Amino acid sequence: MYLKRLLIAIVIIGLILCGAFAYWVYSTLLAPNTRFEASEVAIYIPTGSQIDEVLHILEPYLEDTDHFYRVARQKKYDTNIKPGRFILYKDMNNNDIVNVLRSRNTPVTVAFNNQETLDALAGRIAAQIEADSAS
Repeated sequence: MYLKRLLIAIVIIGLILCGAFAYWVYSTLLAPNTRFEASEVAIYIPTGSQIDEVLHILEPYLEDTDHFYRVARQKKYDTNIKPGRFILYKDMNNNDIVNVLRSRNTPVTVAFNNQETLDALAGRIAAQIEADSAS
């Protein structure tokens, strides 16, 4: 009788621990982690950025940056950061955000009107891309 009660207690404790682990995985990996009201937001990651800079760029748009950092580190995004323009959608989870930052770089549309001088044209284009007007 004593052995049966002990076995039942161990099974119940095991189920509770498995449930807690499953909740932790869900809240870290699959729960929505965005806090902006628009349907989508474009973010720009400059060339040569480190993970701290990416976290600083994403901080206004994420509910929990610690969970995002854990997922980014697990998926090795922190050592392979790609620059560019990325679109984040409302209610994305951390896994989706890391996947977008790893592989879904969207092109930038450069628009310019009739500019009177070459310097004005360079300044207008430089405001829309990463390069400065001198380069």
